[in-house]
Amino acid sequence: MSAPEAIGFVGLGQMGHPMAANIAKAGFSLLCFDNAGTDARLPEKAAAAASLTQVIQSAETTFLSLPDGKIVNAVAAEIAAVPDKRCKVVVDLSTIGPDPARQAAATLAEAGITYVDAPVSGGRAAISIF
Repeated sequence: MSAPEAIGFVGLGQMGHPMAANIAKAGFSLLCFDNAGTDARLPEKAAAAASLTQVIQSAETTFLSLPDGKIVNAVAAEIAAVPDKRCKVVVDLSTIGPDPARQAAATLAEAGITYVDAPVSGGRAAISIF
């Protein structure tokens, strides 16, 4: 199995930015989007997407790092509605609990996308050491 050509990352906040930066530093082609302002939060060596749609149409695997289950489910619905999706796998790094994760998984499954619940804990300090 080979590494994906491009990886997407949505959510470049306090937790997402260092995780995305580590992916970019490892040499992967990383396309990022953050609704609060991608350019201001963009990690070095990563490319900025103009929209969530651009990420989903460009990357086979997309990571999410979002604040809560309500936002994850809104983004999952938006991802499911994107035409001409290239994305096949969404890895959700958000810590949202089992019910919102099940809902996101069901929404994405209907669109033919595999959802992986991979919550991160430990805060920004734990992420920064890697």
